[in-house]
Amino acid sequence: MPRIKPFCGVRPAPEHVESVYVYHGDAGDEARSRARANTHPNSMLHVSRVDLLVSPEEAKDETLLRQKAKATFNGFLENEILIRDEKESFYIYRLSMANHSQTGIVACADVRDYIDGTIKRHELTRVDKIHIQEKVIERVGGNIEPVLLVYDSDASPVSESGEQNLPEMLERWTISHDSTYDFFDEGGVRHEIWAVDDEVFIQKVQNFFDAIDSLYICDGHHRIAASADYYIESEDLVDDGSTSDELERERVLRAEKSKYFMAAIFPSEEMLILDYNRAVKDLNGLTEEEFMEKLRAVPFDVSELGPEPTYPSKVGEYTMVMNNTWYSLDLIGERDLSDPVAGLDVSLLQNKVLRDILGIKDPQHDDRITFISGNKGLGALQKTTNEEMTVAFAIGPPTMHEIMNVSDSGLTMPPKSTFFEPKLVSGLLVYEI
Repeated sequence: MPRIKPFCGVRPAPEHVESVYVYHGDAGDEARSRARANTHPNSMLHVSRVDLLVSPEEAKDETLLRQKAKATFNGFLENEILIRDEKESFYIYRLSMANHSQTGIVACADVRDYIDGTIKRHELTRVDKIHIQEKVIERVGGNIEPVLLVYDSDASPVSESGEQNLPEMLERWTISHDSTYDFFDEGGVRHEIWAVDDEVFIQKVQNFFDAIDSLYICDGHHRIAASADYYIESEDLVDDGSTSDELERERVLRAEKSKYFMAAIFPSEEMLILDYNRAVKDLNGLTEEEFMEKLRAVPFDVSELGPEPTYPSKVGEYTMVMNNTWYSLDLIGERDLSDPVAGLDVSLLQNKVLRDILGIKDPQHDDRITFISGNKGLGALQKTTNEEMTVAFAIGPPTMHEIMNVSDSGLTMPPKSTFFEPKLVSGLLVYEI
């Protein structure tokens, strides 16, 4: 069973929340991060991305960056831009966009459950990206953004009284209590949070998770891996016999608190997964006619659709755009469902088309391929083929069941297989280590 617990969150004072949080579209873009930080002096970017706000020479000194970040963080607390909850709480988190809504719980999850496989992954991680997240942990002194986890809705326990049905528990609480935060981000996503320190509620939530077997990572593979490395490093620091008793107590406390990381946990049935599409720069030396012949030899049933962007309509079908013309590629024959990865639409496209025909063996590092998330629409595929790419493919997204099946098998999906929407933001809650 996955171990979760409440925590005393550090969070924006309600009147400052919209100036503190970090929109997901800014976090990974250096230019946007600088612009946001320069216009929002209370933004948590001044803590997590302090390296972007100093001179190039200062940015090389990680010790200096940590000192500056900690001073800023403490200043936010002293000026009550941030507040620290006095009682341990769970935080109900609702995300809403268009006709979609999902409600979950923000809690501390146990990093040892990730290490032993109780919290399961479906993606590979890169060492360089893990190191970036480790630096954020050091600068913030904890977690600034939750890892996005899900539990299997079909396997979750439900008692006769309904007390163990977590979605119903959360719904009852949100109906009967005012939210702590309620705002829209720059992308139009509504974020609502309720801070809950009620001991009876907390115990019921813990009872629910005590009765399930696993949690699954949806977004945040590098953040959770960084938390695991931080925990292992913290354990190694204890009892080295070279420091004072006071410093040793600090190390023991760090080792204890670093057992946990901040997670936002949602039911699998409420997750929205968008397509993650591919565009390729050239046809690997083939003419268009030769390329189409090779597609038919896969075998695909290739049909011309016309100039209008079209989504795939079923499993095993792809749509493709080349020279402003869209095509349907309908895979002929039975797929091998014995392998939960090889049978995925994204894997079949990679193996049968991108690798075998277009010569892209390592999509994660080949600069001939680019990935276009589904929230940008199919028009983005057509646009890129008119500018720098030759051909683009639209792929139906995997289901949550397929993702969990891959995770249960101890396997990983091809890179850029999933795109979850709506996105969490950073800085709404901080778990201090």
